[in-house]
Amino acid sequence: MDQIQGQIREPIMTRRRWFLRGFTAGILLCAAITSLSYFQRSESWGDLLGGHPNRAEAMGFPVQLWEKGNNYGGYYVYPTGLLINGMTVLLVGSLCGFLTVLFSSRLNRLIRELSQRQNAHQANFQFSIRGLLWLTCLSALVLAVCRTVLTPSPRVLGSIYLLGPWILVSIALLPQKIAIEQRAWILTVSAALLIVAAIIVGGALPLPVPFEKVLLGIYICWTPQSASTALLLSITMLVHYRRLLVANESSQ
Repeated sequence: MDQIQGQIREPIMTRRRWFLRGFTAGILLCAAITSLSYFQRSESWGDLLGGHPNRAEAMGFPVQLWEKGNNYGGYYVYPTGLLINGMTVLLVGSLCGFLTVLFSSRLNRLIRELSQRQNAHQANFQFSIRGLLWLTCLSALVLAVCRTVLTPSPRVLGSIYLLGPWILVSIALLPQKIAIEQRAWILTVSAALLIVAAIIVGGALPLPVPFEKVLLGIYICWTPQSASTALLLSITMLVHYRRLLVANESSQ
């Protein structure tokens, strides 16, 4: 009976769920490529760091989606580009979804192995809401000190743009033996604090960077780094546990 219950509790994903995960990964990949197209279609960093309102800005993959050029500081959006890019995203997402479905059986075996290993090491760490509040207060204090000590400059804002994802990954990976749900909370709070810090620094520059421009910079710089890091970590983890699984089977 215990063996049957253990098998029932094993995390087995259906083909539909694997398709949705692959589809989401394809969308994330397209979003990363689209954000990188900003640097190819725009003039240098555009106006993301402030002080260059006349620089050309545009973005879109595989065709241009929008560009700066409105007399009121807005953007021209191309409906044709929106349609073509949307169809491309759906195509890439569907292909990634079908690929994950093809390997769903192997992926389920790896997920079961990973779940068993996490359950074996998870009980040694306790993380409470009080601990989360302390982490939030500590992060807020660090941000306040940085806000006071560091003079707002384009370099500080550019550092948040470029180093933000790596800071978040470091914060999430530092505590050992933490469940994935708890790491998600840490990432959420840390990301929100970094975004607030970027908005504060952007608004305090001699030539202030508008709120929406800071958010655009975070999207453009964080999305490709986050997507590549997430995909790379996932592939590395799956390959690692695949090798362990093969080694265990051969030893038996």
